[in-house]
Amino acid sequence: MSQTLNFGLPAPFNVQINGRDLANNRRLAAGLAEKIRQIPGTVDVRVQQPADLPKLKFAIDRDKAAEIGLSEKDVANSVLLSLSGSGQVQPGYWLDPHLGIQYLVNIRAPERAMDSITALQSLPVSASDAGEGNGQLFGNLSTLTRTNGPPIISHYNVMPVIDVFGGVSGRDLGSVLSELKPLIAKRRRNSPAAATSPCAARPKP
Repeated sequence: MSQTLNFGLPAPFNVQINGRDLANNRRLAAGLAEKIRQIPGTVDVRVQQPADLPKLKFAIDRDKAAEIGLSEKDVANSVLLSLSGSGQVQPGYWLDPHLGIQYLVNIRAPERAMDSITALQSLPVSASDAGEGNGQLFGNLSTLTRTNGPPIISHYNVMPVIDVFGGVSGRDLGSVLSELKPLIAKRRRNSPAAATSPCAARPKP
C-alpha cells in the first residue's frame, strides 16, 4: 500500500498535545518530534505551530496620547485604517445607480509605501475630529520592541493544541504506528498535565 486517506490532515499521521501550558507543550512536541524522526520510515516530521515568528510590538504611551486628546482606541483605529483599510474601521459603500449593486469601498495606504519601520512610525494618528488639532505621528506615541511569537494558535474544541505531523516512506503506516504509540504512551505518563493523542490515517485498500 503506497497511498493513504488522510481525512483532511496534511500528513499521514498526526500527534496532538493539548493543554493550557503552551510553552511546556511546545517543548514536549519538539522532543517527541525528535524521537519520531528516529523511527525508520518516518519522513517530514515537523511541529506544525512554530513559536519563533519575528514580530514587531508597539506599546502605546497612554499619557502622551491623552495629552492631545487621543485614546488607545484612536491610535489603534488610525493604524488599522492605514494598514488594513477603511472597511475594517468604518465600512463605506458605493451604489451603482445603473445596476443597483453596492460595492465596498476600501481606502488604505499602498503596500509599497509601508516598506520600512520608519514608514510605519510615520503613519498619521488622529481621532478624526475636525478642528481638534489632535493629529500626531504614530512613532511619537509608541515604543517599538522586537519579539517572537507563534504565527498561528490551533485549538481542539476549546483547548489549545500543538500538532506533530509526519509522513511515511519505505514502510507501511501500521508498522510505523506500532513503534510510535509506545513513545506517545511514555510521554503521556511523564507529562500528565498535557493530553497526548495520536490521530492516524487509515490505509487505502
